[in-house]
Amino acid sequence: MSQSRLAVPCLALLLLLPGCAVRSISNTARPWGDTNTTYAGELSDFDVVGLGGAESASKAPDLQLQPHARVMVVQSGALFPDEPMLTGLAQHFTVGAASGSPSASAGGEQGMRLAAVRGGFDAIVAYWGVLESRPRPTAGKAAAWVPIAGFFVNDESQQMRIRLRIVVVDASTGSWRSLLPEPIDDVRASSLVTRQSKDSEQVELLKAAAYRVAVEQVAALVRR
Repeated sequence: MSQSRLAVPCLALLLLLPGCAVRSISNTARPWGDTNTTYAGELSDFDVVGLGGAESASKAPDLQLQPHARVMVVQSGALFPDEPMLTGLAQHFTVGAASGSPSASAGGEQGMRLAAVRGGFDAIVAYWGVLESRPRPTAGKAAAWVPIAGFFVNDESQQMRIRLRIVVVDASTGSWRSLLPEPIDDVRASSLVTRQSKDSEQVELLKAAAYRVAVEQVAALVRR
């Protein structure tokens, strides 16, 4: 049995900013952007930690990782985890990767754990994430109506927040821990011409910052 209460997936329990849009970190395109054609939805908690019956429930010891343990990294909704997360974890562990797409995952918790064990991995590090964004007009909004020149005036400020959740599973025993880093915010302005590029920059900046915190929390589970 887990040491933590099972959390409902991030997408179901967000405390949203008023009027904000929500995107998965595995499908970050805005409505007018290019959609990730490989995105097929998110994993559930049960895909990773399973749903054992009451007859098998028991108190598990605190999960700890060995120094330089082999970990299989899974990003929910992505065929391959983001590179900054892999490189960050690689500073503390020997890392491998598996698909986090529900249509290509290893058949639920038993399949995921079995795949990890057969691959020689000690643990699974699975993570979910969402991006919440809310645009606001700036003082340049009126100037943006000026033909041609107005296209280059910063007329909108976008507040964006990233939320991550990580589940670390012992591949051999099934014991697990849920980690919940603090949300990280960023605000930046854009013009009609730079809207998409600024949005992409903001997404990558927030992902990089959130992954650094996530790696620190996972590394804190290493047995000292």
